[in-house]
Formats: sequence, structure tokens, C-alpha cells
Amino acid sequence: MAKWGEYMSLSYDSKFTNRSIHLDCCNKEVALEDLNYHFDVGFSKFVIELINPSCPVTDNVLAQLEQIVGSELKCIYVNV
Repeated sequence: MAKWGEYMSLSYDSKFTNRSIHLDCCNKEVALEDLNYHFDVGFSKFVIELINPSCPVTDNVLAQLEQIVGSELKCIYVNV
């Protein structure tokens, strides 16, 4: 876990333009977002937050939002 924190710090220093890390276990280069996390993650320049939405965020709703903002979006559900 300590190494992950180092990778995040290095990526932060590059303003997340460089998210590439080297995995010693398999001698491969991967992006931080391609690691197998136990929860949904995303790296973004902005966040659209829906608090207590009245309907689920379906693929159709997500596609409409993507068209409006002109960028690919990822829906991440958070339980607080």
C-alpha cells in the first residue's frame, strides 16, 4: 500500500498527466486507473455530483450527460 501512495504522489506532481507505474511483480507498465481496485475509482478534471437522485443513472442518462459536457464520463456510486 505504501508504494501505491508513492505512485499517487508522483502522478499528482504531474497533475495526473503521467499515471503510468511499473509493476515489479510482472515487469509491466500500467496506468493507475487500470489496477484492480476493490471499489470504483476515477481520475478526473471535474466532478458532477448527484445527491439523492430521483432516478437511477442509466446508460441513456450517462450518454446524454456525456454529449452535453463533450467528454466520456464514469458513474461512481458512493455510500456515505
